Amino acid sequence: HGIMIKRDDNSYSKSPTGEKGTIILDKTNDSHFQHEDIAMTSTGIECGKTYYYTIFSYQLLDGKKIFAKNFAYAENSAICYVDRVSSFKTESQTNKTLLTWNNPEKFNYNGIIIKRNPQNQGYPLSPTDTNGTIILKKTNDENYLFEDRAAAHSIECGKLYFYSIFTYKEVNGKTYYSSPVHAEGIA
Repeated sequence: HGIMIKRDDNSYSKSPTGEKGTIILDKTNDSHFQHEDIAMTSTGIECGKTYYYTIFSYQLLDGKKIFAKNFAYAENSAICYVDRVSSFKTESQTNKTLLTWNNPEKFNYNGIIIKRNPQNQGYPLSPTDTNGTIILKKTNDENYLFEDRAAAHSIECGKLYFYSIFTYKEVNGKTYYSSPVHAEGIA
């Protein structure tokens, strides 16, 4: 018994031996596949792009693959993972809070967003909801610090604030975000 999976970025492959699609798995096994979990990670794909998978089963007869007439289809959009910043810290200074961070080593993001909340509202959890005030949105560059100044950003000196930083990536008109990294600081 065996199984073959082909992937194509335009439509489903209708033939296991035809030109259409790329074989991403070809596995033979003496046991029945229904008793075995088959899991795999598809490599060489673009984030946000839709791919079409066709699964063919076959039997080996004298070393030759005899494919079943029935096959299965699956469609999936590749998930976009966006690396997070690290070492997000605050430092209280006169009339401001200094925010510093390390950008991800991999440059698989287009920029960052920093949101802020007063103490009684907790950390902002999403870059797109109404919880929190966006105090910085910038494209990817080498700047790793931001000053949250009392005069410029409507914060009160001596109060505790909660900060969340997100990285984002834009692919084919859609924006993907990292999970947040949190810090807190007193203005």
